[in-house]
Amino acid sequence: MLMHALKNGKFRNFFLADIFSCFGIGLLTTGTSWYMLVATNSVRYVGFMASFNVVAGFLSSLVTGSIIDKFDRRKVIYTSSMIRVLVILIIMIAFLLNGFSVVLMYLLAIINGVGWNIYVSSSRSFAQEILPKEHLMSGNALSEMSLQAGMLASGLGAGFILNAFRFETLLGIYMFVFTISSMFIFAIKHKSEIKNNPVEEKFGSMFKEGVEYLRKKKSIFLFGLVSVIPVVVTSFYNVVLPSYVVDVVEANSFIFGLSDMFYGVGGLTSGFLMGLMVKRISNEKLVLLLFLFSSVNLFILFINTYFLVLFFGSFIFGLIHSGTRIVMNTKLMEYVEPKYMGRATSVWMGISFLINALGASLLGLVMDATHAGFGFLIMSCLMIFGFVVILSLLPMFTAQSKVDQPEKA
Repeated sequence: MLMHALKNGKFRNFFLADIFSCFGIGLLTTGTSWYMLVATNSVRYVGFMASFNVVAGFLSSLVTGSIIDKFDRRKVIYTSSMIRVLVILIIMIAFLLNGFSVVLMYLLAIINGVGWNIYVSSSRSFAQEILPKEHLMSGNALSEMSLQAGMLASGLGAGFILNAFRFETLLGIYMFVFTISSMFIFAIKHKSEIKNNPVEEKFGSMFKEGVEYLRKKKSIFLFGLVSVIPVVVTSFYNVVLPSYVVDVVEANSFIFGLSDMFYGVGGLTSGFLMGLMVKRISNEKLVLLLFLFSSVNLFILFINTYFLVLFFGSFIFGLIHSGTRIVMNTKLMEYVEPKYMGRATSVWMGISFLINALGASLLGLVMDATHAGFGFLIMSCLMIFGFVVILSLLPMFTAQSKVDQPEKA
């Protein structure tokens, strides 16, 4: 099943670009979290940094969707990536000249938040555009595998780089991989057949049109809303893990990197398993099971004190959460009209950023007052909440899916 999407030459280039992009994103996310914790010796600064990341992502989501639906999505991807490289270069020079700075770390978080929002919304919309509907599942599985392959390598790489080199070395590698990614996207020869909005149409009216579309497609909107819960929990994992390794498992940055790597291994494995599971169980019921298993796994991590259990729990976490994203993203791509995909994705991303903005700082404060294990308990409760919401939504979405078919753009 996975090879179907790779027969598409455009998607092959996109897939390779995605691997490099995800490695860079993971490298910066993991590296900044650990570097901030070591430099400040307080998890609350890691939480505040995550909040800057998500606030920036939320604010950018107000215009990102309209940009993606108005302009050539391929150009949006590689242009935004190269702009990010130039900004990171300036920040790296500032670090070399002045040394560690909390302000610069917050600035990195802002750049990463805006860049991540633009990349996720534009790449998901572009993948929907270049793949036929019957290959969406395999395309989403491969995209998730590229994300986890990048995260796997970046988790181990960040731990090694910060042990052996300076933080600026990590920023240099980040710029290099994003440049390579941009080259792969630039090489794709594709003429969009999506009937985009006219250039003179204002972003405000386009945003309102996108919101109105989701208002009419209530079951799709609610399903997309629930889909942000695993995204939020994964973001919280990045906040919890550094302090958990230091305070609960009592280990070093190498164990931290390995834990993040096992998450990536689980994510890679999910790409192979989801294609088999969706043949035996409906997508909606599969999502229910994944939410339930995730909550149990996170509770086990809450009561754990051993690094080997952390490795196993991280693997299961990656397996379940990657699988959830594969299935839910495929369902959303099947029912959201391509010309609205950028705006719809940005709305859901914006909501996830808003939740993260409030949750990450509170999470850091709670862990400072108790211990890092409570972060996993909170994450477990969120997945239970998601399970309950999907259970109540299931009859409505199933009924709606029988009559809801995407209109041709």
